[in-house]
Amino acid sequence: MLITNQTKEVKGRTVTIRWEQESCAVDIYAVHYREWKPGNNASTWKVVNVSRFADYYNLELECFKEYEVAVTGWGARTLKPWKVKTGQGKKE
Repeated sequence: MLITNQTKEVKGRTVTIRWEQESCAVDIYAVHYREWKPGNNASTWKVVNVSRFADYYNLELECFKEYEVAVTGWGARTLKPWKVKTGQGKKE
């Protein structure tokens, strides 16, 4: 599976994750995310299941935080997570 965007920062709280669909072997996609803090990688991953027909998901996160995000397809390999910062560019 190939993630087609790995945005590093967003202005608000919505992170749009896009991927190229895997083969027909994928039953469902899972979007994994967790808050990331330097020196504390013990936070629990949260998971949102997404239809196997989808090729994107809008993830609603808290502003002014940094997250690790990854997408997997059930029956596919796990992807390396990347970091994204929310709330960049405006203070609320």
